[in-house]
Amino acid sequence: MGAYGCTIGALNHKLHTYQEVSVKFRQLMRFLKILIVGGGKIGGQIAVRCAFYGKRKMVICETAEGLERSKKIVQDAFAFLFKIHKIVDVDEQRAITERITWVTDLAVAVADPEIELVIESVFELLTLKQQVHQIIRENLADSSKTIVASTTSSLLLKDIGVKVVGFHPFLPPHMNAGFELIWDDDTPQRTLINLWVFAQSIGLVPTKVKGNQPGFVGNGIFVPLAMLAVELLAKYDMATIEEACKRATTFLKMGMFKLANMVGLATAKNIAEIMSCEALGDTCKVPQVLIAQCDSGNDFDFSGEVNEAQVLEIVELLRGCILYHACRVVGDVEGSWWNLDRLMRTSFGWKIGPSEMMAKLGRDKVVDLVKAYCNRFETVPEVTIPEDFDKAFAPYDLQVMFDEETGTAQVTFCPKKVMFHSERVLQALKDAIADLESRGCRSVILTGVGPAFVVGADVKAMASMTPFEAMRYLDFGHEVFNLIERSKSMTWIMAVNGMAVGGGWENVLAGHYIISSSGARYWLAEGALNIKPGWGAYERILRRTGSLTVLQKYGSQPNRKFSAAEVHRDGLVHEVVEPEEVLFRAWEYAVDLAGLPPAAVNEGRMLELALVDLVYPMDKLTALVTATEAKLFPMANTKLCMTTFSEKGADALGELEFSGN
Repeated sequence: MGAYGCTIGALNHKLHTYQEVSVKFRQLMRFLKILIVGGGKIGGQIAVRCAFYGKRKMVICETAEGLERSKKIVQDAFAFLFKIHKIVDVDEQRAITERITWVTDLAVAVADPEIELVIESVFELLTLKQQVHQIIRENLADSSKTIVASTTSSLLLKDIGVKVVGFHPFLPPHMNAGFELIWDDDTPQRTLINLWVFAQSIGLVPTKVKGNQPGFVGNGIFVPLAMLAVELLAKYDMATIEEACKRATTFLKMGMFKLANMVGLATAKNIAEIMSCEALGDTCKVPQVLIAQCDSGNDFDFSGEVNEAQVLEIVELLRGCILYHACRVVGDVEGSWWNLDRLMRTSFGWKIGPSEMMAKLGRDKVVDLVKAYCNRFETVPEVTIPEDFDKAFAPYDLQVMFDEETGTAQVTFCPKKVMFHSERVLQALKDAIADLESRGCRSVILTGVGPAFVVGADVKAMASMTPFEAMRYLDFGHEVFNLIERSKSMTWIMAVNGMAVGGGWENVLAGHYIISSSGARYWLAEGALNIKPGWGAYERILRRTGSLTVLQKYGSQPNRKFSAAEVHRDGLVHEVVEPEEVLFRAWEYAVDLAGLPPAAVNEGRMLELALVDLVYPMDKLTALVTATEAKLFPMANTKLCMTTFSEKGADALGELEFSGN
């Protein structure tokens, strides 16, 4: 590894030979064999996602009558993913599809000792689910090891069975990243962490939700909205309502009727009936129109002309419904409004979430819309509308999962699309560091969501900064990354799952141990913007490798994205693993470290930093780079590059014509 970053190896912490840990600090389960009970749209497509994004064995238990339908669902889902990901090799396709097998005997299937996770996904009928879970409980090979989950979208966990956790994806789960991890007070923390890491390893974006609301959170908003849309058919044409739905929720491609068709009208009707309870008043009552449509056996036909004069009126009614139910369920979402917004975007394709909608409308308008919606019903439970919008809707940039038993935390960047290091994000990271230290955290895993770890600094903001503002911004980034690198109490493990660009890569280099996905890419894009990396990339590359040749290689190729394998060969990444293994390996290592004596880990790391500072003093190296940065930043070419990059992307930089400065 070179001089810097080898503390862990020097202290013989069994980096590559780790096989097991003590009972107290046991590793997370990888769920190498999973049983899906019910191979319909939800169950079959979950199996496809698991098989496609990892080498797990998937077993689908389906009735003899439903077997062919289940196989068709799986076949269609695989065909879609192969097309999207351009997998044309027949042998590769066969290897992926053969990870799924079918059985028809549930008792025999759950008795398999290799099964580590059972996901029940039968029709949303309480008596049926109870019968299925009774068979599962009676026949599990090892009930202490195997986690049992349900994909229920409306039934309360306590009614289904003992020790059941909610695992609720949204249609279609093989391509939709939204996911609710539903828990109650009896759910073990380790179960939540196991499912949390597993969900992220197959590309899902989990939201932690309490299980004491009818329909939980996603359906707690969606189902009443769908019922209102159907109810409005008594006054408006379907095409007009469908268009209003798209505008009210800023759906990308579909409104409530198309979504209802996709979910299945019988399922939508059944879920609404389950959710019709005292807690919701009349807001989830099933309209007769939907009952009649289900009885006909036909989907909704929403073709026709849109009446533009009526669209705005309907939009206001629908927004009142969204905002009322968002206020009702938000207390059950960990992370409150920001995570609620993210759930609705990832699960239903909304461009903005309820809190963003409220912030744009203003509190007075929100109150009027909610009142108008409530006036449509005889009984409506009261909700609280936030008084202080700025405080209530503060962006939620980081998601923290802390396991008190092991002293291990996972900090996840939570972007709308991709994350960049704005001053707000840096402040959130600084606050998280202080909070975890105060809670006695020993190891921290820092990772991203989606296609990137972090895509760099806030280039759009930098384009309008004065040199003084830019230096203050750079100094703040140095402060936060130094808090990570020089932490005296916490070891930072960087789990890189996608692109690490510019400031994102610099953030990674500040960590103590770096685990990279084999598909990750590393890119110092600053050179293409007519500046130099300002948050320690050059300094830490030199300190980690002790090689000017390696430094020149990365510093002189600003348009090149380096593979994980190449970065690993140059000593800048400790381990490269398959994409689905990144978080599991990070937790395995973090938990092992947290179980060691603090002095062995922390004092050893401080000693190494002191030794490296003797050869490559960080402060002096940083001063040299910052001085260079200060000269480049005010240039017109730099501003032009930044503006073009933030507005049009990296590809547009090659078309620019520069002045002589």
